[in-house]
Amino acid sequence: MDVAQDVVVYEKDCGSKTGKIARREDIFGIEISLARNLRGRVLAEDVKNSSSKVVYKRGYLVTKEDAEAIDLLGVEQVLVRSPLTCNLLKGVCQMCYGLDLGRNHLVDEGEAVGIVAAQAIGEPGTQLTLRTFHKGGVAGVDITAGLPRVEEIFDRRNPKNPAVVAKTDGRVIAIETRDLEGEKETVISLEIKSGSVEEYKLPIFRASIVKVGNSVRGGDILSEGSADLQEIFQYGGREATEDYIMREVMKVYELQGVSIAKKHIEIIIRQMFSRRRIIDSGDTSFSPADIVEAVEFEQENARVRAEQGQESQAEIIILGITETALNTKSWLSAASFQNTNRILIRNAVKGGVDELHGLKENVIIGRLIPAGTGFHKFSNETNG
Repeated sequence: MDVAQDVVVYEKDCGSKTGKIARREDIFGIEISLARNLRGRVLAEDVKNSSSKVVYKRGYLVTKEDAEAIDLLGVEQVLVRSPLTCNLLKGVCQMCYGLDLGRNHLVDEGEAVGIVAAQAIGEPGTQLTLRTFHKGGVAGVDITAGLPRVEEIFDRRNPKNPAVVAKTDGRVIAIETRDLEGEKETVISLEIKSGSVEEYKLPIFRASIVKVGNSVRGGDILSEGSADLQEIFQYGGREATEDYIMREVMKVYELQGVSIAKKHIEIIIRQMFSRRRIIDSGDTSFSPADIVEAVEFEQENARVRAEQGQESQAEIIILGITETALNTKSWLSAASFQNTNRILIRNAVKGGVDELHGLKENVIIGRLIPAGTGFHKFSNETNG
């Protein structure tokens, strides 16, 4: 819950022109209809019928009945607004979040949707299995499932014996088994754009999930098993990583018969990508390798820009939810979570100031939380 406690609906519309694709899905034989993925979302593009007539316009909030009607149109996929593509630096807007599923209307400004998301994921988690399955008698091959798998994903832990990930775009031209000192190993050969061939060796206990002739993209998974999120992010980019996290978390819950609205998972994924690593500090107060919140990075650059100074440069990184909760501008929130002594000493040395933007830090000092009736708008402006 710490990772998302400060995610509040701050504005009506961030103006985002993009979104995420909603489509029919099949998760290990469990079919998820288009209607289910559409309900409670705001359309990011017009929905047309088979005659190319606009039936639902961009910006429309899709109800349960509307979602079922769109599904019956035979539409394959629809672009919808999503917290993952919200332009706000802090929190989310009403349009990107959509329907308040507890009240059945567009979410109100000031709603603490981060807390709702954490509870929506955590409470059904008590119904998940705590077991780690053992596969086929092969030594060292454990299948992490249930709650441990969700924790592994959200905390970005490196899986034991990870799946093999493609490093570049290409086409599978061969899958062969070779003998290596008495043991067999599978080798997947990819022909890449330059015409050269890249080989990927699979561990003896991992089977290929691609076939000869398949086209693959950087970040695609080539073998069975759980992939390292950092590898997918490095070779496939942010969107591929977001999709993988969503698919894996949904798989765990759906296989246990638990349904969760995707927007809740999207809130948590958004937080995992909400930090920046400083590459060049410029004239800002940052130091190289500092990990800071996106809003803090943009606001500091805006201050330097107004003074005609050199802005800092940073890269987007993916962190587990524990690391994200600890790398926050609010030292009160971080210190109350883990590593209390270290965080308090570090902020005492550098003269850290807590601006009390989140819910947790206000609860700690006994102030009205900045949500619900205590809501006050946070400025997402960075133009100095």
